[in-house]
Amino acid sequence: MRFEVTLESAKTYKNPLQDVQVTVDVTPPSGRTYSVDAFWDGERSFRARIAPDEPGPWRYRTRASDVTNAGLHEKSGGFTCGPAKGTNPLYTHGHLRVSDDRSHLIHADGTPFFWLADTVWAGPMLSSEKDWQTFLRDRRAKRFNVAQVMGTQNIAAAANASGRQAFFLDGDKVGIEPAFWRWLDRRFDALNQEGMVVSPSFSWAARWAPAGRSLDPGVFQNAS
Repeated sequence: MRFEVTLESAKTYKNPLQDVQVTVDVTPPSGRTYSVDAFWDGERSFRARIAPDEPGPWRYRTRASDVTNAGLHEKSGGFTCGPAKGTNPLYTHGHLRVSDDRSHLIHADGTPFFWLADTVWAGPMLSSEKDWQTFLRDRRAKRFNVAQVMGTQNIAAAANASGRQAFFLDGDKVGIEPAFWRWLDRRFDALNQEGMVVSPSFSWAARWAPAGRSLDPGVFQNAS
């Protein structure tokens, strides 16, 4: 499961995606502090996601590149992580990692994980919510545990089923559409709820097809 830190900026930025950066320092019960980046989620909203892997009390504190922004800088809080409920292997067995002998994948508790993936590149982009649920139930029943997908517009899908694109050119910079990413979150959450790992690709580029046909080909002139 995950815990979300939600923040409300005290300022309005012309380009919040690039005008301010927010980092969240996370301290689990063991005390080994690490950092995660927050992301802009539209308007003045910023979020950071934490995937707790230790039971007990967790703490966090934020740092913003704009230290005068009281809504983003030096905000702190905490939460308590308990044991997973249910039978979903992603939650009951923990995160994936490479085994100590580097021969296979295992969960955090040592349970082996055999990567059996279905490649459904344009599935999240083109399906309706009902279609996506039908697909997931079918693949899970056939014991697939990974879905390899495209997470942005690509040569097979110029936009999602709602006509939205993940990114676009904003002058000489890349902009994003927060509503698209919230929509994609729901697709990925549905995968996880079926016990399947998401294996996404977020940029599809080739000499003959720039990523999503949306950005200046010069950006990808060295892509193969």
